[in-house]
Amino acid sequence: MLFVAQGTFKDASDPIDRAAHRLDWDYLSNVNVVGEYWTGTGTVAIFETDDPAVIFELLGYWEPHISFTVAPVVSAEDGLKILRARMSA
Repeated sequence: MLFVAQGTFKDASDPIDRAAHRLDWDYLSNVNVVGEYWTGTGTVAIFETDDPAVIFELLGYWEPHISFTVAPVVSAEDGLKILRARMSA
């Protein structure tokens, strides 16, 4: 399943500590990372996994630095296929 994790940096999080934290972070072996992007205010990670434990690990590891919202998603192409199937029914 495909997920998007949108994170906002916590005010109390030091940027140097956050960067060091990222250097120590590795995704679990059962995760396919599609992309990870960092901005001045937060981060977005797009990943595939069938193991929901990945989400809990991500939330727990980053809790001191980033507030995450994680949601399952579909690609635009798959979303359009679903919409077309529903509209034709």
